[in-house]
Amino acid sequence: IACLYNDKIIEGKALSNTKVMGRHECAKSCIEDLSCFGYSFVSDSRTCRLKAEIRSLVDRNGVKSVLFEKRCKRTGFRDEVSPKKIAPRVLPQDQPDLPKDIDNENKKDDQEQKEESSKSSSDLIACLYNDKIIYGKTISKELVKERQECALSCNENLSCFGYSYIPDTKSCSLEGKINSLEDKDGVVSVILEKKCKNNGVHDEKHPKDIAPRMPPKEQSEPSNESDQRIINEDHEKSHTETNH
Repeated sequence: IACLYNDKIIEGKALSNTKVMGRHECAKSCIEDLSCFGYSFVSDSRTCRLKAEIRSLVDRNGVKSVLFEKRCKRTGFRDEVSPKKIAPRVLPQDQPDLPKDIDNENKKDDQEQKEESSKSSSDLIACLYNDKIIYGKTISKELVKERQECALSCNENLSCFGYSYIPDTKSCSLEGKINSLEDKDGVVSVILEKKCKNNGVHDEKHPKDIAPRMPPKEQSEPSNESDQRIINEDHEKSHTETNH
């Protein structure tokens, strides 16, 4: 991916040093040259410096540098100016190895990323519980067309750990914290957890790719009475509509 570093200049083997109209043109030139691994754009002089070798990034005010790498380092972020699809780069045969300190830093970052992924990686599965309702910290409550829409909303919200869906009223409640799972006829609940409990089964409707969850740092205790009142209102509404 293309990673942007503000106020940084690349030191390394240069491919070219030219004047351009803007950074878009500099990005295009580097993308089209398969031996280009990054570039530095000097805003004041509109100079574009293409690099075939990345030795280091040095502080330099007014310079924007972009590196093509597997993932951005801590001080960089994805560059929206560069095209999303980047063809594989071609290393020159005579290109020297990276300095040990730079190479070791890259290996250290990669190792940290692997360790972080293994700790927070999505070993969660979606467990389905019929005739059960979740009591916890409600994130949102909305009406949906079908349960799969509720599942998608929970999956995309990284602070969602489960949801309760009422088929009769099409009500979807996303939960940010799971306190308990109680009996409630006609309610379908799904909890994202490592292993389903005795009366739970793997939910086939939930997306298979579940990103690691991110619980809020400060989370107040839920009000079971409030949750109970909301569900009772939904059921009363459903029964009223059925009788009419």
